[in-house]
Amino acid sequence: MPSRLTGLTLKGRVWWIRFRIPADICDTYPKSEELENLKTRDRAAAERAYPDGLKAIQARLDRHRRSRAGAPKPLRNSLRISSKSRAGGTCVSR
Repeated sequence: MPSRLTGLTLKGRVWWIRFRIPADICDTYPKSEELENLKTRDRAAAERAYPDGLKAIQARLDRHRRSRAGAPKPLRNSLRISSKSRAGGTCVSR
C-alpha cells in the first residue's frame, strides 16, 4: 500500500477517494474529478479499501478512454487553454 494515500478525504463522517481527471481526457470527461465512496467511517478500514476504490475509478476512466478511442479529437489551438475550468487549475490543451 502506498505510504501516502493521495485523495483520501473525509466527507462528513465517511471516507472517500477524490481523484482528479487526467489531462489526456479532461476535455471530454464530464467531470473535473471522480469520487469513490469507501463506505466506512474508520480511517484504517478506508486505508485497506483504498486500492480497490482506486481501481474502480481507474476502470471508469479507462472505459471512457476506450469509448473515445474511435471518436474524432476536438479541434483546438495547440497553445490555447481549454475553456473548461478545473478544480485546482485548468486543463491545458497541447
